[in-house]
Amino acid sequence: MFKASKFNLVISQNNRKTVLYNTRTGSLIRVPTSVYERLSSPMQQNDQAMGFLRRGFLVPGDMDESAAFYAQYQRFLDIEAETVSVTAAVTLSCNYRCRYCFESDVLQPETSSASPDVLCAFIEKAAGALTHCKAIAVKWFGGEPLLDFDYILTASERLLRYCQKNGIQLRTRLITNGALLTDAMIKQLLRFNLVSIQITLDGVKETYCTYKSASPQDYDAVLDLIDRQCGNVLFNLRLNCYPANLASLLELTDELHSRPHVRDRINLYLAPVESSAMETFDPEGYTDAHLRFVEHLYALGWHSQVRNALIAQRSSPCDNLKPEGFIADYAGNLYACESHIGNACARIASFGDAMADIQMKKQAQLRAYEQSLTEACKSCAYFPMCFSGCPAHRRPGSGCAAFQRMVRGILDINARVSE
Repeated sequence: MFKASKFNLVISQNNRKTVLYNTRTGSLIRVPTSVYERLSSPMQQNDQAMGFLRRGFLVPGDMDESAAFYAQYQRFLDIEAETVSVTAAVTLSCNYRCRYCFESDVLQPETSSASPDVLCAFIEKAAGALTHCKAIAVKWFGGEPLLDFDYILTASERLLRYCQKNGIQLRTRLITNGALLTDAMIKQLLRFNLVSIQITLDGVKETYCTYKSASPQDYDAVLDLIDRQCGNVLFNLRLNCYPANLASLLELTDELHSRPHVRDRINLYLAPVESSAMETFDPEGYTDAHLRFVEHLYALGWHSQVRNALIAQRSSPCDNLKPEGFIADYAGNLYACESHIGNACARIASFGDAMADIQMKKQAQLRAYEQSLTEACKSCAYFPMCFSGCPAHRRPGSGCAAFQRMVRGILDINARVSE
C-alpha cells in the first residue's frame, strides 16, 4: 500500500486539473483533479501508482518521511567528499563603496598581506586529508579580488600544477563587481577552468552609480564586457534588491533581455540586501518584490530565467558547514560564513592548525546548528528547500510564511510556463 507524500504541495487547483509539486524530489506535475483526489487515500500498486512513486508523490504506507529525509541528510554529511571547496578572500579592499556592503566597517588594507603560497599550502593540506580527492574548487572573493589579480594568478598556477601532478581537477569561480575585469583577465582565468563569474548589479545606470559610488563609464564597461564574453564563460548576475531599486531592476531586466547575444547565456537571480545603513525589505516585502520580478520575467517571455528562479532542493543547510568546505582570507584565517570575513571575533581557526582540530571546530558548528532545529522545522513540508534558513541568518516567525508564499508563487508561475 502507498500513501501520499507529506512533501506534496498543491500549487493550484480547479475542477479539471491540479498542479502538484513535491519538495523532496523537485517534481512539478499537472494531473486531472479526479486523479489527485485518489492520492489522498491509500493506493494499491498499479501502473499509475508506480509513476507517482517514482516522482515522490506516493511513498510506502509505513514510511516516516521526515525521519527518512533527515537521516538521508546526515548520511550525506558522513560520506567523505571528493572535492575540497574553498571561498578565498584575496583582499578586503574595494574600488567601490556600496552603501549596503557588510564589509563597510571592516578594516581594509591596501593589498593582501600574505603570500598566495600560504593559501595554496592549506588547500593542498585539505586535499591531502581526503582519501580520494578528485577536485579542488576555489571561489575568488573579496572585497574586490581583482585589486590583487597577481595573487589570483600566482595561486591558480600553483594549484593547477598540484592538480595536474595528482590527477585532480581544478575548478575556479570569481565574484567581482566587474569594473576592473577585462577580456585579457578572463582569457588568463579560463586556463584554470573558470566555471562562472558572479557580478552584482543594482539596476540601470543611474541607480547603479548612486548605490555603488560608480561612474557611468563603469556601468557601460561592465555590461559591454558581459556582452562580449558571455559566450566564453557563464555570468551569474546577482541583482541586489531593496525598496529603492526594485523598479530599476525591472528596467535592467528589460535592457538585458533586449541584448539577444546575452539573453540565453546568463543567469539572473534576485538577492535581498541586509544593511543597517539603508532601508531594506522585511520578509513579506521581499517576497512581494521577488514575485513581482518573476512575473516580469514571465511577461517578457524570458522563460529560462523564470525556471532559474525556482528554489532548489538542498542536501545541507550550508555548503560551508560541510567538513570539506572552507572560507578563508588572505591572512590565513578560517570562518564559518562569508559575511564574517574580516571580523577577528568570528574567526574559527587558522591555516596552521592541525586539520583534525579544524574539522573538530567545524563539526561543533554543525552540531550547534542541528541542535537548534525544532521538530516542527524537520517535519515541515518545505524543509527540503529551506533547512530553516541560512545558519547565520535564521528564518523565524513571519519569515517562514513569507518563504512558503514565495515558493508557491514561483512554482505557480513556472506551471504557467509549461502550459
